[in-house]
Amino acid sequence: MISGSKRLAGRLALLLAVLLLAGCAGKVPRTTSLESSEIEEVRAGFTEFSKRACPLTLDADITLEMQLLGKSQKSAGVLQYAGPSSFRYAMVDPLGRSLFIMVTDG
Repeated sequence: MISGSKRLAGRLALLLAVLLLAGCAGKVPRTTSLESSEIEEVRAGFTEFSKRACPLTLDADITLEMQLLGKSQKSAGVLQYAGPSSFRYAMVDPLGRSLFIMVTDG
């Protein structure tokens, strides 16, 4: 009797997964075709946007690994750089709290 209830629970879980995937996969966003004048307007806007000068910035999650006397220690951190002179590195613990912060503004 116990194996029958396990089978039923497995079938219900499979049915739920199939229904969930069918509901998510079947929805395609509605699109409309553009007129030729609209296409040119979009291209001109994108060309203008791509010619803009962007500031030199970097925002990255990094992991530093330190080795001393055969032991290895890894520390996660967040690096933020806004060129040419702003730099911030925050080392975080596994709970996301800051352990060490180093900041400079040039």
